[in-house]
Amino acid sequence: MKTPSKILTGISAHLLFALAACVQSNAQHRADPTTTVPARLKQLGCDASVTYKTNGNLVSCTVHCRDLDQRNRVYDDFRAAKTAALSATREPPTVCIVLPLDPEAFKSQQATLRTRQQDLQAAAAEEERRSNEQLRLAKKEQEAQEEAREAERLAPFKLLLEGEPGDPYAKVEYQRERERVQQAVQSGNVAYAQYAREILTLADEITSARLSGNRGVVESNGGVIKQRLKWLLDADVIK
Repeated sequence: MKTPSKILTGISAHLLFALAACVQSNAQHRADPTTTVPARLKQLGCDASVTYKTNGNLVSCTVHCRDLDQRNRVYDDFRAAKTAALSATREPPTVCIVLPLDPEAFKSQQATLRTRQQDLQAAAAEEERRSNEQLRLAKKEQEAQEEAREAERLAPFKLLLEGEPGDPYAKVEYQRERERVQQAVQSGNVAYAQYAREILTLADEITSARLSGNRGVVESNGGVIKQRLKWLLDADVIK
């Protein structure tokens, strides 16, 4: 039978083994830019000095080149490498290579940032869609209100848009509408008088077209009459 001390010793051994395995695993994932960068420069035949600056998981390796030709060779070589960032300066000629100490952690961080950026872009797109929909609805409401106001303004002339009616009482109202338009003829303004004559002529054509079943002429002439009536109403030459 195992004593408590032996059991604890066994547990401690297992914990130490697991900790050692974890440390070894982390060590395998970590990179040492102070070793990899000089080694790559040596393969390139470059004897430039390198300075290092650490910021969290990232190490900035600045290669101080002899001239622009050497800078270009270093830059072109590291452009094919997996770096977090790469930049160069002209004066003095340097190449800055940013490498992660833990590539796996850096890769995970980048994936998280991309996901967050995608979420932000999706949220912005949804907000824009909602804003555009609100603007569309507001514009539609405004147009509907304007149409209602115009319909109310043109209501006293609705028979002119439909043609002379057969009902005797409606005929009386139809003549009154024509008389209102005649006010523009008597206004003394040549343009307004011309609009009024055009309205009355088009109204006569609507009456003939309605009797012959020509809806095209009715709708076409009705649109022109509406426009002419709006101009005369805006000028306040008909009531």
